[in-house]
Amino acid sequence: MQSLTVDAVGVGGGCPRWCQQLPGHLHLRDNGGDFHTALVAAIDLPAIEGLRGEAAVHLTLSQYVTGMTPGEPVIALDLSGEEDGGIDGLTIAEARRIADALYRAIALLGGAWSPEDADVRA
Repeated sequence: MQSLTVDAVGVGGGCPRWCQQLPGHLHLRDNGGDFHTALVAAIDLPAIEGLRGEAAVHLTLSQYVTGMTPGEPVIALDLSGEEDGGIDGLTIAEARRIADALYRAIALLGGAWSPEDADVRA
């Protein structure tokens, strides 16, 4: 999978390289804003008897842009596929803390893991 670099874009500067929307997609009218977005990964999880049914995890990038300024690019982690089933607006630092905690949990369970082992498809 291609590595994505999170970069911000200035107003009128076009889309950041990670944005998956069509060129010219931003519609900034009446003091409102719009978003750059990208789906980084969609991971299907099989059911585990007694624990959960089939599930999916979606990891997306987004950046809110107004006519005056772009917001900070953030990471959203959707754990359920429902509108309120995830965490929106994680900063890069917050996402690193979560990733570090997941790495530690894997190690505590006896699993050796490296990013090359990931089975992630966008």
